Parts: sequence; structure tokens; C-alpha cells
Amino acid sequence: GNGTRTFSQVAVAAGPEFRLIGDEPFKGLFVLPKIIGAYWWDYHVPSGNRLPKEPVPLASAQAEVQLGVDFGYQFNWGPFYLAWMLGISGGVTTGGPSPCWAGPLFNGDGEGGGPCGPLVYSINLNFFRVGASF
Repeated sequence: GNGTRTFSQVAVAAGPEFRLIGDEPFKGLFVLPKIIGAYWWDYHVPSGNRLPKEPVPLASAQAEVQLGVDFGYQFNWGPFYLAWMLGISGGVTTGGPSPCWAGPLFNGDGEGGGPCGPLVYSINLNFFRVGASF
């Protein structure tokens, strides 16, 4: 129908970082195994409604759990670091058939349908990851 689908996502990833090459924390080649949890939902906002006065019904929602690993190289300046990183992960989704690939490079068809059933895979490429450790 007419209108706009608005998409939102909350994701959390956690895991230990292991230095492969380098003699300081947050400096050198690293590997980071991780677990990822995500919840995403979208709404259908009818045409002409920029800010609806009534609650907008949920169009769909799904949760996702993945296991993954990041590989990268970090530079540090005191407690601050800069990293280049490539990651891969795979897992399952509760949203029915998935488009197979998830993440910023692969958005699927946006409708939650696809040939992979409940499986989902992701590629993560960061050219400029910054952070701090205290």
C-alpha cells in the first residue's frame, strides 16, 4: 500500500579480544570471537503522516543470534585506538525465512523472505573503528 516502512534495530556484540602480533594492548594484529544479539522491527507509516498522532502498528519484528569472528589491526595513542577490521558471522533468526545475508553490505529483500530458512550470515567491514579503554 501507500506509505513508508520505517526500520529500527538494536544490536549488541561481545567477546574477548586476542592479540596475535604486537606488544601493547590495543596495538597490532588481533582476533575477536564474538556473540551477537539483535532485535529489529519496522512500522508502516501511511502516506502524508510525518508524525502520526496515534500509535503506528508494527509491520514485523524479529530477533537474531549469531556467532562470529573479527580479524583486524589496531593502532593506539594512550587509551584511544583506531582499527581496521573484517568480520564474518552466522546464526539464526526468528523472523521466518531470511534473505540469507544480513548487515550493511547485504540487506536482503527487506520483506524477510528468502531461501535460507531461519539461517542468516553477515559480513562486517570497518575501515575506521575508534574506541577507548580505561
